Amino acid sequence: MRVSPLEIGALLVGAIGVLAVAACLLWNRDEIAKEALLLEGYLLGEAGFYEAAIAANNDSLTHVGTGTELEVQQMNGTALLNNGLFFEKLDRASEAIKVYDEIVSRIGSADDLPIREIVAKALVRKADDLEKLGRHEEAFSEDDRVINRFGTAADFPLREQVAKALTAKNQILEKLGRDEEEIQNSDDIIRRFGKSSESSLREMVALALSSKFIVFLKKKRYDEVLSTADEINSRFSDAKDLIIYGLKTKISEDAKLLRKRLAVIPSCTGHYIWLTRLMEVNNDPRHQEYWIRSLWLIQKTEQFFGVEALSMVQMTVKSLQDRAVESPISSTIDSEVLLARKCERIALDLFSDAAR
Repeated sequence: MRVSPLEIGALLVGAIGVLAVAACLLWNRDEIAKEALLLEGYLLGEAGFYEAAIAANNDSLTHVGTGTELEVQQMNGTALLNNGLFFEKLDRASEAIKVYDEIVSRIGSADDLPIREIVAKALVRKADDLEKLGRHEEAFSEDDRVINRFGTAADFPLREQVAKALTAKNQILEKLGRDEEEIQNSDDIIRRFGKSSESSLREMVALALSSKFIVFLKKKRYDEVLSTADEINSRFSDAKDLIIYGLKTKISEDAKLLRKRLAVIPSCTGHYIWLTRLMEVNNDPRHQEYWIRSLWLIQKTEQFFGVEALSMVQMTVKSLQDRAVESPISSTIDSEVLLARKCERIALDLFSDAAR
């Protein structure tokens, strides 16, 4: 049976089609295998089988290879990033750091956004692990590396990692007691992300303001404490995010108590002055209890307001002692005792609030 040229052409086209389909099937099977290994690692990790998850991800790395294509780099980067997380879950921070270094070595020079995001996350996590190991300066340097490398990026995934690095720096600076640098770093966070609408960035701005509030309070810079509290309330007046709302509420309560403390300083000072004058001119035992109370309140003043407030009290008392007259002032003693009691009640209420 003779076959026409037309039939031969049709058979060739059919054969080519079969081969193409077979090739596509083989290619898809390979891709499915790659995805399956990566998914297996993820699911094992989610289930808490971290060692098995790491093994599955290593198989994925072997299967995918070391190509420079975006898909290959993304799969490898994801597998390694997940391995770093699983090592952290196993409290093996040193091994996690090695994995993050491998990410930077493999794909650190890529320009594609998904890859840059993986690299940024790896550097942030590496800094966290270095901090866990007590290697503060190295952690600080890695956070700076993220900021310097991705600090001008406009894409949210990278901006978020920069904000995380800056926030992590604040935590390190707090541990090291470098207060002024912590204030400057907090200002940098606020400057960079203060107008952002994304929830995670707003949270980190709120944390930066909270850091400033705590530092100012520790350093007894009360005007700045209160202005920072006002800024938090102003910026986040409509906040519904639980973290921001919690920070704002706590800081508002602390600022309210501080205002109350600051308002009562003159009353406490007056209390000490009256008691000192009474003790100068009257040795009546019924006033000894007030003298003891006065000493206690002086200690509390030093605790809450620092040596500046205590020095103010002591200098005022000394001045009055130097000018004290010899003659008794028993004619006014009852009214002075009443005033002393009133001041004492104000102070006691204040410090009771603080104790709670």
